[in-house]
Amino acid sequence: LPSTDEQLIQELNAPTRVDRWGRPLRDEVPLLLAKAHHDAEGRVDSAAAYHFIFGTKPTDEGTSWEGNLVSRFIDVNTEEWGESEGFRVYVRTEHSIDT
Repeated sequence: LPSTDEQLIQELNAPTRVDRWGRPLRDEVPLLLAKAHHDAEGRVDSAAAYHFIFGTKPTDEGTSWEGNLVSRFIDVNTEEWGESEGFRVYVRTEHSIDT
């Protein structure tokens, strides 16, 4: 993971390698996901860090446990969440980075 905000910004601006069908290579998918804010030239100038939690089985018990744990740290009612590479991704609203 990037150790400084500047390194994270550089990683977000770096092109992702793809295979010949245009799919991102799995080892190039960032481990730290972020909601990026772009400047007029399309480069990332700030980003909000994401926290992600995943379960091994999509059971009701697992979903309830995940929801309870996440709700202790972040606002689970935010619309800024989704799925990526099998991980459920949530925004951590208390931390953001700026250049």
